[in-house]
Amino acid sequence: MEREELIKLICGMLETMPPEDVQTIYIFALHCRE
Repeated sequence: MEREELIKLICGMLETMPPEDVQTIYIFALHCRE
């Protein structure tokens, strides 16, 4: 999957998620970048 597609998918998911889950995904994304 291309990065832009992934970002759009995640943004769509974030809109329906509680803040705790958003924080978890954000941390996960930071680890994936390294």
